[in-house]
Amino acid sequence: MIKNYFQTKLTIKYLYSVLNSQKALNSLMFQLAEVEEGESGGGENLFDKAINYVKDPALKKMIEIHKLDEERHAKELKSLIRGDYYYDLEDRKDLSYLYLIEKRFFESLTNIRNDIDLLKFFSILKVLEERAIENYQLYLRTGFKKKDFIYLFQNIIKDEKKHLRFCDKVISSISSVNLSKKERIYLSYKEMEEEIFYQITIGMMQFHVDKNIFPNKSERLFWQLIKFSLSQGNFKKYSNIA
Repeated sequence: MIKNYFQTKLTIKYLYSVLNSQKALNSLMFQLAEVEEGESGGGENLFDKAINYVKDPALKKMIEIHKLDEERHAKELKSLIRGDYYYDLEDRKDLSYLYLIEKRFFESLTNIRNDIDLLKFFSILKVLEERAIENYQLYLRTGFKKKDFIYLFQNIIKDEKKHLRFCDKVISSISSVNLSKKERIYLSYKEMEEEIFYQITIGMMQFHVDKNIFPNKSERLFWQLIKFSLSQGNFKKYSNIA
């Protein structure tokens, strides 16, 4: 409990510095928009394929709304990028959440041909929505003051919670797969996503320390010490930083 409290406080402190550095903030908005655009799955529009696969008109409508919401989120996040200066991470695939998610989840899932494919897709989406809600809630807890960002983050959280309900409804509708197997598939993706997110967490923190986004000498020294501790393998399963 104390460890979790410490980690959350440390996370919020770190995110406050990221959100208050224009260059780091622009980079974060670009990365978040990239994920929203990429949730349809590895370049293949699995949302459209899911819409074509399901027979229930109500499910078709939910999936279509989900898809349109993600596309809108990407545009809204990009609209908050100020200027054209941000960190170029094009050659840092190890710091790309979208790249790692696509590589681990979507290389083997490029179509919706049966109930298992549908289950896998919406289990992945459920994991990604849970992460998004957790992250956006943390951004709000930093005390970040820019109202246009706060308004968008609050609205995205509402949408993502709605998407979680959509995912659960689609998963529940798949009667050909028993509950035990559904749970195993979901938990396997959850575990993989946590590993990816941990990797991104440590990599981005080290990247930002190297780029000196922190405003004063004492804070830079503090984060350099944290970086060293992380490089030694401490704070294993340290989470909640995007």
